[in-house]
Amino acid sequence: MPAPAPAPAPAPGPVPVPAPDTLFLDVSLNGEPTHRIARFQRIDGRLYAASADLNDLGVATGDRAHESSNTLVALDTLAGLRYDYDAARQTLDLRVPDALRIPHTFDTRALAATPPASSGRGFVLNYDAYAQTLAHAPLAVWSEARYFDPAGVFSSTGIAYLYDDRRRYVRYDTSWSHSNPGTLTTTQIGDTISSSLSWTRSLRLGGVQWRSNFGLRPDLVTFPVPALSGSAVVPTSVDLYVNNVRQFSGDVPSGPFVINSVPGITGAGNATVVTRDALGRSIATTIPLYVDTRLLAPGLASYSAEAGFLRRAYGNDSFDYARTPAASGSLRYGISERLTVEAHAEATAGVYNAGAGALARLGERGV
Repeated sequence: MPAPAPAPAPAPGPVPVPAPDTLFLDVSLNGEPTHRIARFQRIDGRLYAASADLNDLGVATGDRAHESSNTLVALDTLAGLRYDYDAARQTLDLRVPDALRIPHTFDTRALAATPPASSGRGFVLNYDAYAQTLAHAPLAVWSEARYFDPAGVFSSTGIAYLYDDRRRYVRYDTSWSHSNPGTLTTTQIGDTISSSLSWTRSLRLGGVQWRSNFGLRPDLVTFPVPALSGSAVVPTSVDLYVNNVRQFSGDVPSGPFVINSVPGITGAGNATVVTRDALGRSIATTIPLYVDTRLLAPGLASYSAEAGFLRRAYGNDSFDYARTPAASGSLRYGISERLTVEAHAEATAGVYNAGAGALARLGERGV
């Protein structure tokens, strides 16, 4: 009688995944202590760390999507990074090339947070008088009356002529304006001056205007300013000279650094960055620069739009306005540090004008 067939072997179950070991290690960077304890995961003999923790240590993960997340990054997947893990001492020395390090950044013109806008209520009267000791005893008084409250500013200017034989008052400008420091814009109703570019002209209007107003933030730099970069072999000080005048001094750790917004230069000039090597010797690097205030910083826009009635006989008549409406608008936008584009359009009865232009920086030769 034949022997019964053996029962089939049970199917193998899933291989258990080893639980990761959580390590808290004292990290050094290129042999220099960071004085920081960072969290790592050891999985199958490989070390992982959260990308946000690596960024905090000054190591770039190369993935913007991970920079502020807890996504784990295997250290051996970062090109050029080497590490030495000492299990007995619970230390980790990361050997990181400059290309993989996040530069230490100095922002010499960092903007403070926009302070909350506040407004009071008051009245201001400015005046300027001019007199001559002649037969007709001429006297002229210019005045500006300005009232302000949280709703905006009302202003009116004019001049009074006081002669023996005649007396009259000529109104110059009367307007109400409201400024928003958060959006850097101003709305003005009344007498205003239209926007213009270098190849157009301004006109006086009685109407409404909406425009950007960078004057609300005097600390805002609207034109492109260069950034200088370098690398320090050891922790040292860095000095920045612009046209042989020291503009900035600070301390940097070893590794790459960036000085944003080089101050103290318009037009052509030279910037010199001075660092020190491991022996304490000064290393000076001179870079030619060119800065033009007519350009706009990348991503920055300047604009204005207005509509109303043209003012005529300004300075001679107080209320002489054209009967037909007019409108105009201007726009400037910074495409890059080397290119700013601009456009302007204006129209009134039977007249329509429009144009576009650009400002391009040609190296250190000009714009």
